[in-house]
Amino acid sequence: MKKIAIFTTSRADFGILLPLIKKLNKLRYIKSHLFVGGSHLSKKRGETINEILKEKIKITHIYSTRLIGSTNKQIINREAESLKKLNFVFENYQFKIVIILGDRYELLNIVLLSLIHNKFIVHISGGEKTLGAIDNQIRNMISKAANYHFVACNNYKRNLIQMGEKPNTIFNTGILNTENMYSIKNNKKINRLKIFSDLGLDMSMKTAIFSLHPQTINDTKLSYLGQLMIIYKSLVKKNIQFILSGTNIDPGHNDFEKFLKKINYKNFKYFPSLGYYNYLSLLKNIDFIIGNSSSGIGEAPFFKIPTINIGNRQQGRFKHKNIINVDFEYKSIEQAIEKCLSKKFNYNISKMKFHFGNKKVLFKMIKIIKNINYLNFKKK
Repeated sequence: MKKIAIFTTSRADFGILLPLIKKLNKLRYIKSHLFVGGSHLSKKRGETINEILKEKIKITHIYSTRLIGSTNKQIINREAESLKKLNFVFENYQFKIVIILGDRYELLNIVLLSLIHNKFIVHISGGEKTLGAIDNQIRNMISKAANYHFVACNNYKRNLIQMGEKPNTIFNTGILNTENMYSIKNNKKINRLKIFSDLGLDMSMKTAIFSLHPQTINDTKLSYLGQLMIIYKSLVKKNIQFILSGTNIDPGHNDFEKFLKKINYKNFKYFPSLGYYNYLSLLKNIDFIIGNSSSGIGEAPFFKIPTINIGNRQQGRFKHKNIINVDFEYKSIEQAIEKCLSKKFNYNISKMKFHFGNKKVLFKMIKIIKNINYLNFKKK
């Protein structure tokens, strides 16, 4: 029996990992552990551990850390505390395979302990590039430690090969979130009326998601708060309903709360965390996304939703035709909004191909995991 550990540290990875977690739990030849930490336990971030509990998934162990402050020192102290609590997990639970997703700095402790405790690492979503964020280096560090890689497309497979990873360890499966997206897309009960009613939104208005995370490699003279204010000035005169979702816990994330306190705009609706189900349901029923969230690059193309990608945080990723790249400039943002709402642009992207996988993503991953032979595998 294969014994597997899955770690989730935020709302961002849990929703994507959910289909895999559920499937592994059903397999007789696999014993799956779920370890929960990071921002899942933060009330300020929506206490998203409740989403896990709502799914009635067994949590093997919860490791909590204090999510106080956003300075470098505070983050380092938090990760030092996390390392000790994670080591308890590695010393007290039996598993050989570790599955992690993404590029968050919270994952580095898990990778370090996996190496020290001689675990087989499966990394989901490697080979991508985000040149405007330290996530890029972190993702590459995880990839160099990982034994197997599940990537979104052939472009990302080539990137890993150029980094020196062996082709026979890299699998173009597509993005795991396609499982959730097909479920949402094909569910006729999920419509604009229902999701707007559930979230208290105005059915009669054009609607967009506004999600801007800190550029942890900031190549502009603008602070994160300054970036937020420029976008706000571009949006405030529009007769559009904007849904604001809370940020991740990158350095400077507290400026987002400062921004919310500074503004008073009736067409902004703030949610600390929408939850993966509500978020994907909204994507199916909104007019566009604006900001620098990876969901605009990864999930929005599936639903053929226009995305205004601002700044360099996502620079380097493969981009579908729904993406409009702009800088932090008032006029450029206004023009991009007009393009998002144009019938011609929406017609063109309605015909585009989705390059990040199909209905067989989960099937491919399970088949590969089932055949892992970690006893005779050494990374060279």
